[in-house]
Amino acid sequence: MIQDSKDEAGKFWILSEPQNFEMMEAVDIYRNSLSNSGNAILKDIVFREIKINFLSIQEIF
Repeated sequence: MIQDSKDEAGKFWILSEPQNFEMMEAVDIYRNSLSNSGNAILKDIVFREIKINFLSIQEIF
């Protein structure tokens, strides 16, 4: 359970400059969960952005 929350935090923090050890650890866990694949990380981030934008548009209508 803690591992899952750190993975999610790492997904959020991967594009930020690490401010502390917890952030670096979470990003490492996230990267490892995607086998350190830049392509997989990019697809995951892009997919989340599209999904978030789609949900925001649905709220308007």
